[in-house]
Amino acid sequence: MSEVLLIALLLATGWALLASLGLSGWGVVPLGFAVASLLTIVVGSILAVTGSPTRPVAILGVTTAVTLSFVAVRRWWPTVDDVRVLALGLATAVPLVLGFRALNLVSYHIDSFRYLVASGLLRSDNYGEASLNLLEKRGLSAPIVHSLAGAYGEDYVRSFAPLLTLAMIAIVAWFIVKMFEGIHPRLLIIGTAVGAILLIATNNRMVWNAFYINDHLVFGVAFLVAAGAAWTIAFGRETSHEAMLACLLLALPVLVVTRAEGFIAAALVLLPFATTTAVTPSWRSKALRVLGYSMAVWFGYVALTAYSRGASLSIESAGPALLGVALLVAAPLAHRLSDGSLGRRLLHAGEASLWVALAFFVWRDPDILRESLAATYENQIGGAGSWGLSLVALGVLGLVALLVGGDRALIQLRYPLTAFVPVFLLLAYLREGAYRVGNGDSLNRMLMQVVPLLILYVASAAFADRGASGGRATSAEPSSPEAEQSPPPGSLTPSRRHEKSR
Repeated sequence: MSEVLLIALLLATGWALLASLGLSGWGVVPLGFAVASLLTIVVGSILAVTGSPTRPVAILGVTTAVTLSFVAVRRWWPTVDDVRVLALGLATAVPLVLGFRALNLVSYHIDSFRYLVASGLLRSDNYGEASLNLLEKRGLSAPIVHSLAGAYGEDYVRSFAPLLTLAMIAIVAWFIVKMFEGIHPRLLIIGTAVGAILLIATNNRMVWNAFYINDHLVFGVAFLVAAGAAWTIAFGRETSHEAMLACLLLALPVLVVTRAEGFIAAALVLLPFATTTAVTPSWRSKALRVLGYSMAVWFGYVALTAYSRGASLSIESAGPALLGVALLVAAPLAHRLSDGSLGRRLLHAGEASLWVALAFFVWRDPDILRESLAATYENQIGGAGSWGLSLVALGVLGLVALLVGGDRALIQLRYPLTAFVPVFLLLAYLREGAYRVGNGDSLNRMLMQVVPLLILYVASAAFADRGASGGRATSAEPSSPEAEQSPPPGSLTPSRRHEKSR
């Protein structure tokens, strides 16, 4: 196998999965590549924690078999348009792969070598020998993806990160176009999408991350896909909700296994989704179960491995595992969230609890916050973090969006962002050390993870209070007896849609 064949296989896998679920058009190509990457990571993670073979042929074989089985069960057969989209995608991807391989541009940090160590263990079926440091400090996404390069005798997939970056940029544009087309002038929508693309493509750190061997890019894409998919399910008009549900359910476990804070990010995406009355109880329950199983299995695996090696159980692994079990217990109660007022109270309580937790830690040790804020100031204002003033500008745009983006449909994009602010500050305490000055600082690198979603939110807020979700709003399960009926245009908020359905 060559890298060209590997990328072609991933692209075809994601295309088949999403097209079989009813998604059509050019968006199937970038979303398909992202979804195939997420599916591969999920498959690789399951194989790793169960002690199964994790060689490239095993991971790719299972991923392909899962996709083919799913397509067969649905009895789907591609149309001429579907095939044309795939052909266009392959015609675009192949020269890009060859070009990126020829350039061989790589950004790296000392952490990159640790990820490649984990990748080597997967490639040789020895992930069970991974050190506790690798298990607790390094996620599985980058190791799984780059382990696939072993299929053609290399150590990492040279073109994966730049291709995923291009897919991410296209996904941001696709969400904007799909959510607002037919409601606003086409020129305005295209102009907004182009503006969003330029905000990403001209950002120095985003370009650097496009060639970086690390988990930040995968995290950012999974965060974007999860929140965007949840947004379209709850407030979209014509986009296939089944395809979007698949995106959401694949992104959640990937967030969990990618970084230590990933389960928090997944929960922040899921909370507004689970408390929105526009989503049916069965779909809320599915999402809660997927997140619960992901947390219980991955963190339970880490905790049990540590215990079996004589180490004491840490709250960093045992805590999330228990929270995962709690989610599984709570999942059957999802129908109770049909009360819109209860959902809003839960949202407020969730975000407020993060600030309360931060206040408690600051009360115990204010120096960590003071030093972290000073370092962040130097990184973002003083230029030490190599972002220039791009994050400052995005932050200002985000504040403007927060002020003008009053449409409730934007809660799915806004909530994970604003709730992540105290999380970033809390992580300085949980890692027992303030953030530091320099572009290698953890927070300075983690900020990349929220930038794609922030740009989508800022762009979408431009349409706020003018039919931001506009037109026909379908439920998550239109064929279900529980599904809401379509309200007239302009009836956009979850509570009004729910009242209409009654």
